[in-house]
Amino acid sequence: MDSSQDGVEVQPFFCLKGEHRAPLVCHPDLVPPLAERRGHKGWAMFFYWTTVVSIGNFVDYVPVRTFTTDGDMGSVQRGFGWSPWMVLLVLGLPTLILLVYFTLRIEPATLSWLFPNDRPKQVLMVLVTAGVLFGFYGAGGLLEGGPISARISQVSVYVLLPAFAFASWLLVRRRSALKTG
Repeated sequence: MDSSQDGVEVQPFFCLKGEHRAPLVCHPDLVPPLAERRGHKGWAMFFYWTTVVSIGNFVDYVPVRTFTTDGDMGSVQRGFGWSPWMVLLVLGLPTLILLVYFTLRIEPATLSWLFPNDRPKQVLMVLVTAGVLFGFYGAGGLLEGGPISARISQVSVYVLLPAFAFASWLLVRRRSALKTG
């Protein structure tokens, strides 16, 4: 399925699944190595930000909106007959696992490949990522959801955002050093 246009080799960015070719909407840990092999930095960046906003949306709902009695999370509580603590446990653990996996694996691999010797760009990406996850999505409880959601959002913005940015920067820096050294 390779093609040539104006003497430039063009390869599709597809994942093989059995005999079928499907657009790459695959496991996020697969995107950086596959993109790296094929040299598609734009696709890697696209899937990186898709992953960030997906995880951010989880953070916005659990834990930030967990302790509301109305809206989506209130419907979950009423529908399952669960307390907010049960919702936090059942839905919060997968969110935490995704966030940890993203922080330990996806972010360092992607950013160290996209910007291998460019520390300012790595720092900018780490700060913007932390800002999106814990500033934008984590601050949702400041506007609605009651006093518990507001407190959770304050912790997200004032504690988790800087802690995540610092930890992520260390991991990205370490991964870059291992890659270049």
